[in-house]
Amino acid sequence: MKSKIFKYDEISNIKFIHNIGIGAFGEVWSCEYNKKLFACKIINQKKMKDGDKKLFENEVAIWKSVKHPNIVSLYDVILKFPKVYCINDLLDESLYDMHCRMMRIGSKPRIITIIKQMIQICDAMVYLHSRDILHRDLKSANILIREDLLVISDFGLARYAADEMTAETGSYRWMAPEVVRHHNYDKSCDVYSFAMLQYEMMTLCVPFASYSPIEVAFAVVRGKRPPLPPMPEEMKELIQNAWDSRRESRPDFTTISDKLDIMKNKKTSFGCLEMACKPMKRVHSRDCIL
Repeated sequence: MKSKIFKYDEISNIKFIHNIGIGAFGEVWSCEYNKKLFACKIINQKKMKDGDKKLFENEVAIWKSVKHPNIVSLYDVILKFPKVYCINDLLDESLYDMHCRMMRIGSKPRIITIIKQMIQICDAMVYLHSRDILHRDLKSANILIREDLLVISDFGLARYAADEMTAETGSYRWMAPEVVRHHNYDKSCDVYSFAMLQYEMMTLCVPFASYSPIEVAFAVVRGKRPPLPPMPEEMKELIQNAWDSRRESRPDFTTISDKLDIMKNKKTSFGCLEMACKPMKRVHSRDCIL
């Protein structure tokens, strides 16, 4: 379906069903639109400062330009000042929500399932990086799920590689050390974030769960990484290479995807992984500064 921009009187095409979430500038609803079920992200421009508006305009521009089975599709953008309605795929839950649910019921992750999930995320990141797009906020809260399908969402911090990059952008628990240090950075910052996401998927815990965001920042620049549970050696090596302090030493997503494919074809198994931490309190996964 091609993206369109509608005018004021066509808002009646949306039938809102229930609220999914609330953020600083708006909310997300499930809705019926043109007789199909979608999610609708509603942004109130009156709540935004000029800088926030530019970020949102950038998000919509990048989001509309991408199309991949493992990326949330933006179908339509409806303008009715002061609100903007973004019609997009409706998924069941986030990967973060799934991890919390697994923790509550005592379910343990299976390595072969995780490998298949990682491959989907990698495929999306290979596509984004091939288009010179950095996501800059890759984490479980921004991965959405429907049955066995995983898709990347939230392009609020995404940038083209040629754009000027800002420091300390993203979420500290997943932020590469060079971004924290205000050094130059490139696509490899997403690879570091993916390594932290791999840690989440293996342990069901956000990285550095017991640390404050500022404590995480200080720990990461000093080379500290969360402890890995017992796992196949090839997976452990992949994670450690991806979160290397030296950005030039990190593999790209094509290389990561190839290694994961090999593991999948070998039917790499480790039974059920043991969690590396106790059931966690609900962490604000939006430990985010712009």
